[in-house]
Amino acid sequence: MVRLSRWSWLLLGAPHIAARRPPEGIVAGDVRLSFRVPRNGSSVMPRVEPEVDLWVDDHRIFVAVHGATTRMCCELDGAATGCESLDATRIAMPGALSEGPHALTCALLDNENRSVLRPAPAETSYFTVVSDPLETDDGRRLWDLYREDRERGSDKLRAWWLAGGARSETLEGLFLPPPPYPWATTVPNDDDEPPLLVIGVKCAADAIEARDAMRRTWLQDVPADGSVQVRFLVGAVDDDVIAEALEREQQQFGDMLIPSTGFSVRDSYLSLVDKTKAFLRYVLVDEKKNASFVMLVDDDVLVRVPALLEALKTSVPRRGFYGGQVWAEHFNQPKLPQRDPTHRNYLSEATYPMSQLPPFAIGPHYVLSADVAQFIATNAEALAGVGTLEDVSVALWLLAIGVHPQHSEQFVNARLFGCVAEAVSLADLTPRGILAIHANRRQGRDACAGFDELAWVKTPRFSVVKQQSTGSSSQQSAVGDDEPPRSFKAATVMVEPQTTFPDVDPLGAPTLLHSPAESLSGGSSSSIVWRTSS
Repeated sequence: MVRLSRWSWLLLGAPHIAARRPPEGIVAGDVRLSFRVPRNGSSVMPRVEPEVDLWVDDHRIFVAVHGATTRMCCELDGAATGCESLDATRIAMPGALSEGPHALTCALLDNENRSVLRPAPAETSYFTVVSDPLETDDGRRLWDLYREDRERGSDKLRAWWLAGGARSETLEGLFLPPPPYPWATTVPNDDDEPPLLVIGVKCAADAIEARDAMRRTWLQDVPADGSVQVRFLVGAVDDDVIAEALEREQQQFGDMLIPSTGFSVRDSYLSLVDKTKAFLRYVLVDEKKNASFVMLVDDDVLVRVPALLEALKTSVPRRGFYGGQVWAEHFNQPKLPQRDPTHRNYLSEATYPMSQLPPFAIGPHYVLSADVAQFIATNAEALAGVGTLEDVSVALWLLAIGVHPQHSEQFVNARLFGCVAEAVSLADLTPRGILAIHANRRQGRDACAGFDELAWVKTPRFSVVKQQSTGSSSQQSAVGDDEPPRSFKAATVMVEPQTTFPDVDPLGAPTLLHSPAESLSGGSSSSIVWRTSS
């Protein structure tokens, strides 16, 4: 990854993924647009979601001077599509585009006099719309990655998990998770020191590949003395086959929270608020673990455990602390509630009447000191959530006791920043990305050596979808490795363009981003600097 010494950027449109590099020839004082999607000369699907980078010298100065009056206005094939403010998370497009060549031109306009903002020239992307995702660069690459994952054993891992088969000589050490870790299976006694940190991983029931990657990587870095404990927050499922697989997994690893361990919250995106409250109750009320800190992360996060522990031991207060990646502080502007009723995080004015959301540490990763977590756990039944937004809910609950989120630049999401070697917590990673970055660190290489954004970072543009099958394992592998699927109905596995963006951060892309060099400057790689958001 190229780290930037001076440039920061604004993002307009859907979230994007890439290490950050300013356009060729950009110099101090420039303001420059560049298309990430659709890239110039690329092939895309009919329902393309444009993503545009706006590069500026200093984003805080730019927003202060131009933010209130500047709009980005676009034309598609010479016809105006409309203008968007700098806090927009989507660029308006006229539905599905026809197949063939198109041109999208965008420019920054001063809304007061309708003049083009100088020195930001208009930018045009010439692209081609196709109907088959495998005719796009990303679609072809994703299919290749899927084939590689199958060759590396992802299918065998899932088949083993669902069937409950014994370890075989072929699978041993290649596809199955390592043996249990001492901290997960040791029965505590009254003389044990309480843990410093308990981490809850919000995880879908069938995300065995994500749990496998975490168990092979940063969970192996957790001290064996029980000072850190990790639990996968799964909950209850309706599918009997999945439920049985989870029971076997829990018996082997001892790190799951499922109904047999007293964790009966439904496994659903809609239950994230309830999962969060139930986990805090589990840690501080039911199990009385007396931990100093509690952390919640998503199942696409890689935690640099030694650096996090060092910070918690030396520089983080043990009372009144709530910290993570706070967009309102990082981007120097508030986040707005989602008012689109078709969005899964829709908040009606009746549910949330305020025009802005409070500053909050975004859901992929945040840390709570025990006292503030105890407030939530103790009052769980009385605390109402804000729609599906557990991260916003936590922020609102803690405002009641005067606790505001602390922001750290070392809590990073890769979809917006790419791979950041110094990150203490890096979100939005695929299992392959988690394994690759951890292996780089273990072997003394730069953590981001060999960075491949489509392979390492979750993308909202395409996904490989496995259709439901009740046949034998041979029937479930009906698609040949050498023949990518062309018919979605016939294929067992298919590359599918995303239209609902299930993995996108709840409130859409932030508008304002720092450069990595600016964000991570100051202090050693093991230190974490926090800024208060009030």
